[in-house]
Amino acid sequence: MHKRLVKSGGLCWLDDENPGFQFKTVPEGLPSTSDSDDEQIQTTQQVSEYLVVNFLDSFLDLAAKLEAPVTCIVSDGFMAFMKTPYAAEKLRVPIILHWTLAACGFMGFYQGKVLWEKGLVPLKGNSQGSGNGPDS
Repeated sequence: MHKRLVKSGGLCWLDDENPGFQFKTVPEGLPSTSDSDDEQIQTTQQVSEYLVVNFLDSFLDLAAKLEAPVTCIVSDGFMAFMKTPYAAEKLRVPIILHWTLAACGFMGFYQGKVLWEKGLVPLKGNSQGSGNGPDS
């Protein structure tokens, strides 16, 4: 994925403004980037399945090879299934789970099980889906 980012020119902001900044990656199960347009692309599910099994060990290996010790982990909140909270615990460092969605989306995600248990989702009603509430 890092090679794809570099190929797209997406890292130009790192050139001179952040001396000492290092961008490190762990394997994500994608094939190597080639100049070919017919390169096979894995589905999100395939990449996720690979990362669930392999990410934690790869991440801890990477952390062990750094010149300076890890002092904090910033991780995508949706990617917690990759066990970044466990990595932070194992490294004895704080973790920040960055959620990249609006508060209303977060609350919908957070309360999904409760909404389901109360019968509020899926919406009931006519097949036209009028959207006038759970009993429409």
